[in-house]
Amino acid sequence: MAVIAFTFASMILVVVGDEDSAGVGKRAHWNISIVFEDDPELRDAMMEAQATLGAFIERLPEHRATGAGTSIKFPLTENDVTEHVWMSDVDFDGEHFTGYLASEPLRLTSWSFGDRVTTPVGQVLDWAVVDDTTLYGGFSVYVFNTRASAQDLMAQDAHRGFSLPDRPTVWD
Repeated sequence: MAVIAFTFASMILVVVGDEDSAGVGKRAHWNISIVFEDDPELRDAMMEAQATLGAFIERLPEHRATGAGTSIKFPLTENDVTEHVWMSDVDFDGEHFTGYLASEPLRLTSWSFGDRVTTPVGQVLDWAVVDDTTLYGGFSVYVFNTRASAQDLMAQDAHRGFSLPDRPTVWD
């Protein structure tokens, strides 16, 4: 059974402890989670994200113009080790997303927080937009929130500056 490390952008915080904590914006305790590859809830979240990716792509130019935070999650691999990471400040050329690595990878040494990264559209595992205080997408974030303690959720909400709705939101 494969294990995958998920790394999350500081604007989309999730739960778990990590003894490698290096501080906000890097390998902080709240933004790394180790999960099993066959997790059915995460698989469902990824399928929902992929099914609604067209809405994200359609609105991406508008969100970039208004300064909304745009992110996608994708697999980043080095020497047969894969982490699912968030890319921020996303741009799309019709085939590939390009942006900046939104946190420090846990086990990938060739990549660092802020590095420019690119991934094909077919590799997107999740997407998120933070427009003012509203989160759109972020399907995997909700999965991790259901697994979080009340204390962790309060800490995340305080750091994020907004609370998550009860379930992921996609535009009308």
